Amino acid sequence: MVKVDTSLSFWDIAAIVIYFIVIMFAGIYPSLRSARGTVSGYFLAGRSANWILTGCSIFSSDIGSAHFVGVAGTAAVAGIAVAGFDLNAIFVLVILGWLFVPVYIASGVYTMPEYLKQRFGGRRIQLYLSCLVLIIYVTIKTSSDLFAGAIFIKQSIQISLYPAIGLLLLVSAVYTMIGGLTAVIWTDTVQTVIMLAGSITLMVISFVDIGGYDNMVSLYMKAIPSPNVTLHNFSNCAGVPRPDSMSLLRSADPDVGDLPWTGMTFGLTVSAVWYFCTDQNSTVVRNSTRGGSWQAEETTAASFPFVPNQMFSLMVTATGPVYNVSVNGQHFTAFAARDDQSLVSMLNIEGDIIVKNVIVE
Repeated sequence: MVKVDTSLSFWDIAAIVIYFIVIMFAGIYPSLRSARGTVSGYFLAGRSANWILTGCSIFSSDIGSAHFVGVAGTAAVAGIAVAGFDLNAIFVLVILGWLFVPVYIASGVYTMPEYLKQRFGGRRIQLYLSCLVLIIYVTIKTSSDLFAGAIFIKQSIQISLYPAIGLLLLVSAVYTMIGGLTAVIWTDTVQTVIMLAGSITLMVISFVDIGGYDNMVSLYMKAIPSPNVTLHNFSNCAGVPRPDSMSLLRSADPDVGDLPWTGMTFGLTVSAVWYFCTDQNSTVVRNSTRGGSWQAEETTAASFPFVPNQMFSLMVTATGPVYNVSVNGQHFTAFAARDDQSLVSMLNIEGDIIVKNVIVE
């Protein structure tokens, strides 16, 4: 039996300490410079996040410990078809950028329950959705992310599970409560850089060591566990590899494919629209973009595939410092743009321009 040394070296400990210091600094320092004294400043980061920060926050909100621990483990057991969950997101995020975000910005809401109240009236639907989201988050999303993250910390610094959960909660709570969404967005950005750099590095090293993708496929199909090995309390451990392990689209026959292509294409899209387009965290992050404007939101969509900056045909009439703007038949009131740019010079009275700082009348 090969014995693996799991003890931490000085450089391992130093890397972990530096990581926590960087995360705390990235969360607290930018928030101290932001306007946290208002609802918009605390919950929407003052609508000051640019498209890079927003794109990274969207990525980090979706990809986390549950993916690195849970999805990676599922892929090792069942094959690469689980990648369909995130490949599906490519198309759903395009729907988000083109259809949902303009509605959120135009309505001026902070949360999804608030939008439903504004759209349909009454408080019952707002209260119902708020309670439903809290239950779902606590019992499914937050608990699974905490468990997966705690496992990662447990294996990294060799502590038991519950102290690992406590450490994770403590670090997250400190910078979130102090800095609000500004802290969350900046830490998400740092996490995105770390995850991408680490994942790409690990992928390259792994493929080099194993001899490339083709050799990995060959060895994976031969990775049959010994009949003399017994694993207790594992109901779905890796057994004999599936013949379709390396297939993204699997048979629609439920007796053959565990992830049928019909469900992964059509059924998953329904859930993905909720997850990426109407989920509470998604709503808040998308509304935090610079200026709360259509321009910033459409620029945010540039972090998704195939969505360029959105151009509008405008008719503008000036009434003092306020401009009445007709955007593709929809009427708005536009005020001054950001500090370094006046609305007059930006709009040039008429023409095709990128809309900034648009507020619904």
